[in-house]
Amino acid sequence: MRSGLSPKEIGDDQKAPIFLQWLDTVQQLIYQFPSAFEFNMDFLLFIASHILSCLYGTFLYNSEFEREENNTKTNTRSIWTDVYLNGVNKYLNPYYVESSHVLRPSYGLNKMRFWEEYFLKWSDNINSNNRHYKFPEKYRK
Repeated sequence: MRSGLSPKEIGDDQKAPIFLQWLDTVQQLIYQFPSAFEFNMDFLLFIASHILSCLYGTFLYNSEFEREENNTKTNTRSIWTDVYLNGVNKYLNPYYVESSHVLRPSYGLNKMRFWEEYFLKWSDNINSNNRHYKFPEKYRK
C-alpha cells in the first residue's frame, strides 16, 4: 500500500499516502451526504488509525499477491476480524437511507472540511468532546 512498512518497498520515492487520501475523500463525501453511506465516521477513523499501526497484515505490501507471497494471512491478523469483533453495529450509520441516486459532490472550498478527527486526534488544543463528527441538524432525529 506504499505505506513504507513493507521490507520490499524501495526508498522514499515509492511511499505515497494514497489510501489515507482516499479515506479523506470518503470522509468528505460522508460530510456532504450524511445519509448516503451505511458506515459511519468511526469506521473510517478506525481504519485510518491502523494504516500505520502494524497491527494488521491488511495494510502490508502493495498487492494481494505480495500479501500471499509473504504469508500475511497466517502471520498477522486482518483488520476485518476486529471490525467484526468490535461489533459491526458500532460502525453503522443510523442516518443511512438506501438510494440509487448518483452522488454529485460539491468541490468548492466552502464545502470541504478538514478531517480534524483524524489529523488532530493527538492535539491538546482540541476539546475531546468535539472530536466526533456531528451530522447536520436536518438529519438528526
